[in-house]
Amino acid sequence: MNNAALPATPLLSPQVVWLLCAMSMLPAFSTDIMLPATVLIAEEFEVPGQLGGLLIGGFLLGYGLGQVFWGVASDAFGRRPVILASLGAMTFAAAGCIVAPNFWVLLALRFVHGLCAGAPVVGRAMTRDLGTGPQMVQLLALLMAMISIGPLLAPVIGSALIVFFDWRANFIVLTVIGIVCFVSAVRILPETLKARRPERLSLSFVLRAGRTLLSARDYIIGGGVSVLTFAGYGSVLALGPAVMGVVYGVTPQVFGLLFFLAAASNGLGSLLVRWAGARVPIDRIMTVGIAALAATVLLEGAFLFFVPPLWAFWLSVCLYMISLGIVMPSGMAIALRPAGGMPGFAASFLGMLIMVGAFVGGALATVIYDGSHVAISLVAGILGGLAVILYALGRTGSR
Repeated sequence: MNNAALPATPLLSPQVVWLLCAMSMLPAFSTDIMLPATVLIAEEFEVPGQLGGLLIGGFLLGYGLGQVFWGVASDAFGRRPVILASLGAMTFAAAGCIVAPNFWVLLALRFVHGLCAGAPVVGRAMTRDLGTGPQMVQLLALLMAMISIGPLLAPVIGSALIVFFDWRANFIVLTVIGIVCFVSAVRILPETLKARRPERLSLSFVLRAGRTLLSARDYIIGGGVSVLTFAGYGSVLALGPAVMGVVYGVTPQVFGLLFFLAAASNGLGSLLVRWAGARVPIDRIMTVGIAALAATVLLEGAFLFFVPPLWAFWLSVCLYMISLGIVMPSGMAIALRPAGGMPGFAASFLGMLIMVGAFVGGALATVIYDGSHVAISLVAGILGGLAVILYALGRTGSR
């Protein structure tokens, strides 16, 4: 994509848009670079292999819980200083993971790593600072597409690193990326917040604003569908490496390549939203994504009754990822409609719900894991099905 294709805004130059894209990739990249290594890390620290998935879930839980703080802090103190603080803290946490002496210290550091990852959600709030029209939808879709680039690259890079080095090299790469993003933000990142609101950095504001958002139909429907769909994906993040190794005999290195296909599917969905965003109403795009999700849910339901071959099982994962790529930017754009004068909080509150949902989905799959593929198909099928039902009820209510 050349610079001419980037959304033109008064404040965001193409260089800044690419920095926002890089920051948006950080959480997904930080999560997925570890996917090929989770079982190996668990074995090295002598804990059960499926517990390696907690290194993914711990990051997601921290990422979710931290987002409300970063969002209200950005409303209170401005987007730029909060992004710089987040990038700096995230980089230090990644560096700490390199020297973790045991599994539980590493898990705690992964939680802190996620807790510090506020820059991406503040970056999304910057897009909302610029307006609510097609330009915002396109820029948001671009950020979501770039988020999907992280899973494209991260597992392949992670696989290569554990072949030539060991899992600690993954955290060295994350540390270097954090330093590059921090230095770039210091140099070129502008401030997009027009008026600071320090009174928002309080529990009373969070509770009051949360109730306001959760009473808005668009926030419930768009946000709820996004939360449930991503929670279903959490089962793949938590158990994907273990299931592929135990059930199908796939090595960590080959799993990285398979996950590349799934991530590419997610990116395809996001790019479809970006292409259609200026041509088709966002609600119609969402309907297409929900239809694709419904078809995938039916396929996952069928897999509960037999063990599918590898190609069929992973095809269902890729179809789910295409649906996710369409539903997530569409749902977020719909949810941010009633944000009014608090886009930073609205984006961060939704981000918290999405990441906590992913943690719950992954934890649920881990609890019911029986050494087969069923945990992934069951959790993805149920949560994806609930997303379809919620959207259908929302559409019925709007009529």
